[in-house]
Amino acid sequence: ISFNLVRLISASFSTPKKCLVLDLDNTLWGGVLGEDGMSGIKLGNNYEGSKFVEFQKYILSLKKRGVLLSILSKNNSDDVKKVFKEHDRMILKLSDFVNTKINWEDKHKNILLMSKEIGIGLNSMVFFDDSKIEREAMKNFLPEVLTIEVGKNVSNYIDNIEHTGSFDNSNLTKEDLDRTKKYEIQNQAKILEKKFVNKNEFLKSLKMISIIKPVSV
Repeated sequence: ISFNLVRLISASFSTPKKCLVLDLDNTLWGGVLGEDGMSGIKLGNNYEGSKFVEFQKYILSLKKRGVLLSILSKNNSDDVKKVFKEHDRMILKLSDFVNTKINWEDKHKNILLMSKEIGIGLNSMVFFDDSKIEREAMKNFLPEVLTIEVGKNVSNYIDNIEHTGSFDNSNLTKEDLDRTKKYEIQNQAKILEKKFVNKNEFLKSLKMISIIKPVSV
């Protein structure tokens, strides 16, 4: 009871983090996709796999509370897309994430790009990765990012996040709940803009209409 009271008081005086940045292998599912293949990863097919399903359900609940979700994974992009699209026990969809960086670049470099693309500060981001090496690198290069300590037991993943109080918000507003949709629209616009040679062509593609009316008082 005392711990919950401390969290409630803390939430009243602190600014909640905005974005949870997630690894994939041994984080959203058990095993390593590049080695085990989609049929070999642990996700709902046994006791351990069911724990990853529960963790995904929790992550989805954070999104519904207005937390932005992003993926930061050293993986093959096509393999990852196949899991999200075809694995029947995936709770989360790629559309639940406002930004994804699935490549072999250093994660601290990727999260810098992610921060700029989403339009939020590094101090608003929370990094969750099962790899101690990746966590230590993130803490060393980008101490502004909150890096959560993660144990080997997936059963504790939810507590690992909850005990930080990072996403506690005692004053949840409609703006908080609509945040993910807003950033999704912004990201879609940025992706579309890159397809055009110049900004004027991009603006023409939006087919916007201006309506001019007299000001009434």
